[in-house]
Amino acid sequence: ALAQYMQPLPANYACHLLEVRVLLCPAYTQNAVENDAQTIAGFLSRADSLGDSPQSYSDYDWELHWRLTVSSGNPFFTHFINSVRGLYEMLGVLYFNHEKTRAHSQNFFGELKKAALEGDAHAAGALALRVMRESLTLWEEISDIK
Repeated sequence: ALAQYMQPLPANYACHLLEVRVLLCPAYTQNAVENDAQTIAGFLSRADSLGDSPQSYSDYDWELHWRLTVSSGNPFFTHFINSVRGLYEMLGVLYFNHEKTRAHSQNFFGELKKAALEGDAHAAGALALRVMRESLTLWEEISDIK
């Protein structure tokens, strides 16, 4: 509803969304690797074939987070990610329009796949925390918003 009716979005709105993701993503990522590491690793195997399209990265990133929430076993995480899908669709392409952000995410996908293959849920959660913080910083850099 926010993406549809709140036009234009406030300049720092994406930062607020990313701040929430910094708080939630480590928990649902750790839980997902604890509960369903092989499925997560299998999905992450597709990351190498994304090409260089901002749209493909945006779609893949949203689906990854959706799958992580589903595999976490906590339906409230999935409810959250579904509720911000419209914002992901609007902002994700802007974020992934930069080679630097695509490379950053590609690195995340590879490291997360490694943690999942090793069944290291704690490392996956710590990785998610670090990368979500870095993603917020990258957004601030590319959008010149603090």
